[in-house]
Amino acid sequence: MAQWEQVQNELESLFPTGEWVEADPGREGYCPYFLYRTWFLEMLISKRHFSENNLKALLNFQFNFSPTENVIFQKATAMGLLPFHFYSRLEARLHEIGVKIYYQLDADFSTPFQIQSSNLNELCATVSKLGSAHLEVTETALESLQAIAKKYSLG
Repeated sequence: MAQWEQVQNELESLFPTGEWVEADPGREGYCPYFLYRTWFLEMLISKRHFSENNLKALLNFQFNFSPTENVIFQKATAMGLLPFHFYSRLEARLHEIGVKIYYQLDADFSTPFQIQSSNLNELCATVSKLGSAHLEVTETALESLQAIAKKYSLG
C-alpha cells in the first residue's frame, strides 16, 4: 500500500465529491479526515485508520425512516438493542451477498461499520457494491426494526 500522502490524493480522485474535514482539535487523537457522502451512506477515512497493509473506512448508512420507525430506532438505541438485533443482521445480510463490512463501533466518529481493505481499489469496489446493495440493506434494516418493535413492544 502507498504512503498516507499518496492515499490522500487518490481518495480525492476516486471520490471526487468527498471533502477533507478538520476534526475538533480539542479531541484526543485529532486529525483531519476524508468524508464521502451519498444519499445512502457516509464514509470517513483518517490517518489514524491507515497502516502500510490496511486501510479502514468507517461507514454509516443513511436511512430515511418514517417517524414511527425513527422512534423505534431511538428506543432500541437507548435500550442497547442495535448491536445484536440491527447491526449484526445488516452485516450478515451483506456478507451473504458478497459485501464484506464489519460491525465495529468507532467511538470517536459514532460509526457502526468498517470496511477493511488492502488498497484503495478494493475499497472503491466495496463502496460500489454497497451502492448496488441499497435495497437489500434498506429491506434488512426495516425488517430488523419490525422484529425489534415486536419482540420488545416498542411500536
